Amino acid sequence: MRLTLRLFLAIWLIIAGAAGLLTLLNHFKFATAYADLVRSRFAFLAADLEQSIEAGLSLGLPVDQLRNTQAVIQRTKERWPEITAIRVFDPAGNALFGVGEGAEAAVPPAWVEAARRSRDGAWTLPDEHATTVAKPLVNAFGLTVGWVALTYSNAIVDGQVAGTGGLLVQHAAIGLGIAALLCALLLPLLLRPIWAEMQRMEAAIRTAGEAPETAQAAPVPEEIAASYGPFRTAVANALGLIRTAPSART
Repeated sequence: MRLTLRLFLAIWLIIAGAAGLLTLLNHFKFATAYADLVRSRFAFLAADLEQSIEAGLSLGLPVDQLRNTQAVIQRTKERWPEITAIRVFDPAGNALFGVGEGAEAAVPPAWVEAARRSRDGAWTLPDEHATTVAKPLVNAFGLTVGWVALTYSNAIVDGQVAGTGGLLVQHAAIGLGIAALLCALLLPLLLRPIWAEMQRMEAAIRTAGEAPETAQAAPVPEEIAASYGPFRTAVANALGLIRTAPSART
């Protein structure tokens, strides 16, 4: 595999990893923000029901005697199809009014526990399929006499988040395709000077590594050449004396 292709794959994988991580973070950020937005909208509806019911409590009537409460929550349920149930219950967990899924069933113990633990009386209880938001009902004496709980389906959040997630993936794929095209076009141009310099260095190394006989010998200075002959003669005489020295002793 050529070095250019390796560099291309390395750069593209880095870009793909960064784009995937950014897409994932944006997806989770959008999911959280959209879920909070939807929760705030239904919490506002629950607060509107709270005010409507407390208008009757301000007259001194018990919460279970407010006969128009059933009609109020029925109209709200019909106006907002995303709402699966609206229920009004007292601090003991007794269901007083209700419409939608589980209207005739007992109040879930988790609701009573959440109401008991809430500081200001308002609470939110999400689960796998639905989310419940509740507001306290306070009478004219400042006592909490019950709660109005509104439950909506999580499908409205999940559907929007899934659609947005698919759109983010499509945009990321398009961006990766553009990045791959730019890398394929620009990388050879950017690496061309580097390859040229490397070729020049390789040629210089090859020239320096050639056999000595192919290289031209440097000229010998005249003063060295003049004294070389006597020096060579002296060395030859000395070697001759060394060779004949053992035979002389015998």
